Amino acid sequence: DGIAPRGEREFELLGRDSDQLNIAGKRNSLANMNQLLLRIPGVQDGCFFMPTAQEVSHAASSQIQRPCAFVVAPGLDANTIRQQLRQQVDPVFLPRPVWFVDQLPRNSASKLPRAALLALYQQLSTKPPAAEPAPDAHSWYLDPELEVFEGHFPTHPVLPGALLLDWVIDAIQQQ
Repeated sequence: DGIAPRGEREFELLGRDSDQLNIAGKRNSLANMNQLLLRIPGVQDGCFFMPTAQEVSHAASSQIQRPCAFVVAPGLDANTIRQQLRQQVDPVFLPRPVWFVDQLPRNSASKLPRAALLALYQQLSTKPPAAEPAPDAHSWYLDPELEVFEGHFPTHPVLPGALLLDWVIDAIQQQ
């Protein structure tokens, strides 16, 4: 557990070291992020998970390490989850990706063992996330974890121009 001295006879309990997130010099805790996630209307259950550098899939290993989220929320999409969280946290803590599951791997005490979350992460990270529906006919949202973004610029993913051009042509033809 982490503590910070507060005067001669007091201290503040900061939480468990394994619960602390430090991304781009900014700090937050998984417990805090989980509470924010669970307050989103429509989220029945959910949690953030931060894999260690050794646990990250090889495809994502060259990218900045980010938390992901496992969410039980029928009827919601990842864009909605991120929009709600964006109102309360720094963007570096937004989950990438958000995976929707039927249930979380809780044990008999209703806890989420890290080993079970890691197994779920490893299972889901082998499947590419799907593109999400766009808010209108002329904009698109793509999960930044899609394989199409890998390649020449690992820290600045680029969508191939041919795909963008195909979408523009399709949008023009639909008018």
